[in-house]
Amino acid sequence: MSKQICNEQGEIEENQKNLRTWLFEEESFVPLALFQDGKAYSIVTDHLGTPVEAYNEQGEEVWYRRLDMNGKVIEVRSMLYTSYKDYIKIPFLFQGQYYDEEIKLAYNKFRYYDPQMGRYISEDPIRFASGTIALFSYVSDTNGCLDLLGLSYSPGRKGRQERLKSLLNDDKLPKHVKGWIRQEINAINRKHKK
Repeated sequence: MSKQICNEQGEIEENQKNLRTWLFEEESFVPLALFQDGKAYSIVTDHLGTPVEAYNEQGEEVWYRRLDMNGKVIEVRSMLYTSYKDYIKIPFLFQGQYYDEEIKLAYNKFRYYDPQMGRYISEDPIRFASGTIALFSYVSDTNGCLDLLGLSYSPGRKGRQERLKSLLNDDKLPKHVKGWIRQEINAINRKHKK
């Protein structure tokens, strides 16, 4: 069975159902928002860019997750997403990692990370060039460092507001996404004025 994505005139038909669009900070893997079924969900991250909460357009919490220091899920709550009987899911673990619930591993660009063990399951592909002799290790301090690609550690993350401002000039973004971005910038500005 195949889905038609174009009409007879060759125009793309926008099917919002089951479509998930992620908005990320510029030059990072920090998720800012999820757009699903024509609705926007703001994603709140910690100081390293790890998603911890998500909110709908009314400001209601729809997703929450707490991790231990290795990224193992301690607690997760998710609101039923009634349009197609699914739950809001934010599949990103530490920044740069996509968590696969079936195999219980987080995918980095170059290897898989096991949050149960707090280590990669394969040797570092760049070996000692990463600057460590521990070829299976993640980072020495998960409270202050990241390994975005599975190759070597890096510190911290960049600011969210600048990325949002730069996206307002992107002609490819739909109007509802730009509207959400303006709301986020206004909320940040109000917070800074207090």
